[in-house]
Amino acid sequence: MLIKNKLHLLPFFLISCLGLLFITSNNQVMAMENNNKGKTIINHEPSEKEVNDFFQLSKRTKENICYIRQTIPHLKNASVREIEEWICSPNKQKTKNKRLKTIDLNKKPEQN
Repeated sequence: MLIKNKLHLLPFFLISCLGLLFITSNNQVMAMENNNKGKTIINHEPSEKEVNDFFQLSKRTKENICYIRQTIPHLKNASVREIEEWICSPNKQKTKNKRLKTIDLNKKPEQN
C-alpha cells in the first residue's frame, strides 16, 4: 500500500533526472571549441609604413598646434581641446552642425 501511494512521484523524479542530464550535457564551451576547430586567429600587425605614417601625422599635428599657440595670443596657454573648440567655433568657420565638421590639424589655420 505504501509503494502504491509513492508511485505517482516516480514520473516527476524521472523527468527531473532527464532535465538535469540534459542541462549538464549541453556544454557550450565544447560546442565553441568544435566550431573553431582548424581555424587560426590572425592578429593584424601594423606594417612599418603604417607606424611611420602615424608618427609623422602625430608630429605634424603637434607642430601645427604649437604654430596656433604662437600666432594667436589668446590661445597661448590653451589645451588641445580648447584649440579644437576654437577652430570649430561659429565665428571662425560657419557650420550648422559641429558633429559633422571634421578638423584637419595637419593644415595650417587661416589667419584673419
